[in-house]
Amino acid sequence: YGMRNYADMAHVLAAVRLAMGYDVIGNCTHEPNLLGPMAGATLLWAESGSNPRDTKEDTTRSLSVENLREMYLESGWEVLEGPSAMYAAK
Repeated sequence: YGMRNYADMAHVLAAVRLAMGYDVIGNCTHEPNLLGPMAGATLLWAESGSNPRDTKEDTTRSLSVENLREMYLESGWEVLEGPSAMYAAK
């Protein structure tokens, strides 16, 4: 049925963040975009090359970890260094 646009995805992310609160630290989104972290996404996926889950749409963004770090900084998030805080929090 086609791809959702970034604005629609931001609405979903914001609703999920409101429902989950900030105690749940793994609110992710795909495809990475600047609206995602602004709406509450705490996890983005850096991918290069073709996404094997997509059989009809080309969703290749080829974003690096550094690109995603810049997105979070631009969105006002503090970016942690070192091991994943998601796994260390357990």
